[in-house]
Amino acid sequence: MHSSRTGALAAASVLSLGVSLLASPLATAAPTPLLGASTGAALHAAHTQHATYPDWPGQPPRPARKGAPLSCVPVHDDEPEATNAEDFDELPLARVAGLPTRVDMRDNTSSYNREWEVTLKDGQLYTRPRHSTKEWRLAPMPSCMRGQLIGVSMDAEEIVALDKNGWVYTMFEAQEDTDEWYWKTAWGSLLRTEDGFQMANTHSGQWSLSIINVNDDKYYTDKDGVTHHISLAGCTQILELSPDGRHLFSHDPWLPNDYSYEWGTPVQSRFIARSVSASGSVALITNKYGDLYTRMWDYDYSGGDPAQFRYTFTKDTSRHEAEDWFDQRLNPSTPKIRIPVPDWTQQPKIPGEITDRLSVESVAVGSAHRLLKVEGRKNGVTGYWKKMLNDRRWTFVPTRLPLRGTLLENSPRDRTMDTLAPSSPLNYRGKLSANASLTVPHFAYQSPHQPVTLTVGGKSYPITMHTVYGRLGTMASQELFAHSYGVTQQPRRYAIAFELPSAVWTAQHSNPALAAFVKSYLRGERTHTMYMTVTSDTMTLLNPLVPGISLTPQVAELDRY
Repeated sequence: MHSSRTGALAAASVLSLGVSLLASPLATAAPTPLLGASTGAALHAAHTQHATYPDWPGQPPRPARKGAPLSCVPVHDDEPEATNAEDFDELPLARVAGLPTRVDMRDNTSSYNREWEVTLKDGQLYTRPRHSTKEWRLAPMPSCMRGQLIGVSMDAEEIVALDKNGWVYTMFEAQEDTDEWYWKTAWGSLLRTEDGFQMANTHSGQWSLSIINVNDDKYYTDKDGVTHHISLAGCTQILELSPDGRHLFSHDPWLPNDYSYEWGTPVQSRFIARSVSASGSVALITNKYGDLYTRMWDYDYSGGDPAQFRYTFTKDTSRHEAEDWFDQRLNPSTPKIRIPVPDWTQQPKIPGEITDRLSVESVAVGSAHRLLKVEGRKNGVTGYWKKMLNDRRWTFVPTRLPLRGTLLENSPRDRTMDTLAPSSPLNYRGKLSANASLTVPHFAYQSPHQPVTLTVGGKSYPITMHTVYGRLGTMASQELFAHSYGVTQQPRRYAIAFELPSAVWTAQHSNPALAAFVKSYLRGERTHTMYMTVTSDTMTLLNPLVPGISLTPQVAELDRY
């Protein structure tokens, strides 16, 4: 039944966290922050002395709080009775005209999973079995929700719906019979302890629910082609575009409702996205010229959750294949997830007319099995273009239904660079050691790769700084409490790695100063893991003296310019 499954999931999630803690060095000693107390106090003092630059990007896109979630919807309890849940054949038949005869795409009006379809009309939600000829029926929901909904998104075992004020309502057990469906408002913080969440952007086509889970998807595949078991709790998020299209937020129901987690967008987060769709942690976005990009990202996979996963910035050559998530987490001979996860991948241009109506769906086990769809037209016939995530060619499926999206100026050539926002104004520079300095221009705080310049012995070298937001390397440093949006006086925490391109690595032979720097500061490594905090004034680099042990690090402070 629903209660036992949900209880088992919560128990498994807590158990997984507990097992992770037992497996951690933190379990054998008193929890220690990355910095020693005296060093941390010194850094805090340094941060407070530089308040000269404005926050960026500025005020968060939070809505003015309007009202409260609908009062008849349970907050934390699993109550199918309050949802008026019944067997499908007992649900009231739809008494409204104009409901779709078929549902081909997942958007904010109609959607589907492997078992059910849903559609929204006049604030009411309707459902029927997937790929059936059965009539639409009113979906189970608390009575006060009827007629109040303006958007819906469905993925795997959940449905998310929004009311006119942007309040989020979650329906669970969406792959079970309708008599087990139930709704809650709880969203945010560990174990969904916050009472609810209100989204800023409720515009159709600019938000999407994404779920990856152990039953439907089973595993991630990282950039090295290594598979990693999805955690028992899976990973749920709502993706939300900012009104200007430059920011793509991730709202995870187990993280604070704070707008601090972002996917970034292509070209160092300068790409202006017009619409988004997502499923199974894969997102598809487009600009106004039909330039399409995809990326796989979630809190677990991206490197933010050392409580449940082990990560590495270098290729892991471990050959033992984990039997399950527990073996993967506890057995040090199993491969770690390679981070940072790949940035956005540009998809082939579609050879025909398209709209901004996008759709992604998880169709099989494994994170690569995502079906992409884009509404459009070919030779005057309406339908949609489709392809699997890694295929090179789009094929057209005619439906002869009216187009619902807005037609884009889909030029044959790539016009990504024609719509870019200005570069980030966050520039930092400072000394790493007596004869080495680092310049970080246009720091894109939400992007995974930063082009930076290392200067050693009077010579400058272009290198890459990889960044993973949300922690300083340990479970004790995870961002589990509310954080400010963007870059402010509140430090943002990152795990980072400096990577030297082959030309710079070989340049050690002709530059003894560079060779000495690599040996001493980078510990002789071509890819060297460190940690970092960033404020609107200062970038502080923390270089552990012992790999994996973040005590008494070398501290270098770069000032904003």
